[in-house]
Order: sequence, then C-alpha cells, then structure tokens
Amino acid sequence: QIVEDGNILRISQQLTPCFFCDDTLYEIDVPANIQIEVNSISGDIEAYNLMGTFSIVSQSGDIMLQNLQGNVHASSSSGDIKVKQSNLEDATIETTSGKIEFSGSSAKMLSKSVSGDIKIENDIASQFMLSTASGDLTYIGQPASASDVTTISGDVKLTLSPESNISLSLSTVSGDIKNNIDLIDLIKNPQALSGKLGDGTVPLNVHTTSGDMQISLR
Repeated sequence: QIVEDGNILRISQQLTPCFFCDDTLYEIDVPANIQIEVNSISGDIEAYNLMGTFSIVSQSGDIMLQNLQGNVHASSSSGDIKVKQSNLEDATIETTSGKIEFSGSSAKMLSKSVSGDIKIENDIASQFMLSTASGDLTYIGQPASASDVTTISGDVKLTLSPESNISLSLSTVSGDIKNNIDLIDLIKNPQALSGKLGDGTVPLNVHTTSGDMQISLR
C-alpha cells in the first residue's frame, strides 16, 4: 500500500504466511536530503548516499547504511547493523544479539548491545558511549570529548590515535588489563590503570566486570 500525504510518502505491506513465496524487494530512490523512517519485521534494510535524519528499525533483519550524513537512529533485535563511510552529527545504534560495526566519523555516538559484539572505527568522535553485556567491544579512533566504555563480561580492545589527548581511566573487577602505551603519570594495579596520552584534556573512562582490557596505539 502506497499513500501520499503532502510531502510524506508511506509504503506498507502486510504479508500472510507463505512457505513457497518469493521475497518482496522494495527499491526506492529518494532526494539526497530527506527524513526517512523505516520499520521492518524480518526484512533487511539498506540505505546509501543520503543526507538527513534517519530512523531505521528492524526486528530480525540486518541493517546496512553507507555514505550517510546527518542523524541516524538504527536498532535491531537480532539483526546485524553496519554503518560505513558515514559522517554523522548524532548516531544511536542499538541491538540485542546482533553485531554492530561503524566506520566514519560522528560528533556524538551512543552504541549498545546485549550479547552482540561492537566494533567502532571512528576518525574523530566528539563524544561516545559504548556498552555491551556479554559482547566484545573494539574501538579504533581518536576521542575528542569525554567518553565512556562499559561491558560486563565482554572484552574491550582500544586502539587509539597517537594524536589523542586523553586522560585514561580503566577499571575492572576480575578481568586483566594489558597496556601497550607509554602513558604519562601512569598509575597501575591489577584492577585499575590511569594515565595521560598527549595533554590529557579528554576523559576516557573504561570499565568491565569480568572482561579483559587491552589498549594500544594505532
């Protein structure tokens, strides 16, 4: 069903169960600068080369977003979410058991997963909050504003840009900490580590319960 309401176009389809039916594919060309809202139960969602505000929700399908500019909210229960080569102002990416992958830059990022892994390759992130329960978390980039990383049983691997100016604070209850960076004012014990990289003006706090942590330079 396609309904046009002023400058809003609504496309919807209600499917009945069918074991031998072909998949339905929608391919929609839209203006580059636009507001888009997409909801799907089990279908995959892809969007390319767009600028604007995007709300993308899928229950069990995968989400692929590439070369986007603007604001993105993407969420899935069991599907994977990939955001590639995008320059975003505000990014919120959430999944329950799917994986999250991001590459590009963002002024602000919130990324959450329960049991899926998270991998962020961010050129410069003004602020980010990354959290998982049992999934592993990998961050590669240069924080530019106060940021937080938390896991319960997942491992954390940070690969920081040598140009970073961070004040690093790591803590764990029962995990191990491995440091491969020559930090200024280094303080370390088996459950915690702190120190500065560059001028140390950007706080970066990392905490795990039982997950291990490793920090290195890119």
